[in-house]
Amino acid sequence: RWRDRAARLVPPGPASDGPMLDLCTGTGDLALTYDRDAKGALSIVGADFAHEMLVRATQKADKAGAAERVKFVECDAQA
Repeated sequence: RWRDRAARLVPPGPASDGPMLDLCTGTGDLALTYDRDAKGALSIVGADFAHEMLVRATQKADKAGAAERVKFVECDAQA
């Protein structure tokens, strides 16, 4: 529920030149919530340092039909 509330409180803006970043995305639930709410009109990058979480996030994006719009990258936000 908090993801839906966050997406309502901070809605995606109009399409811009760059993607939205979900930093520390974990299994990608917030990124996928934004994808759903934006009706696929938004490019999203989910970033996290935990490879196993990103594997699950990628699987979820595939299952949701969002793999073309939501990409996941492995990186450390503190580096």
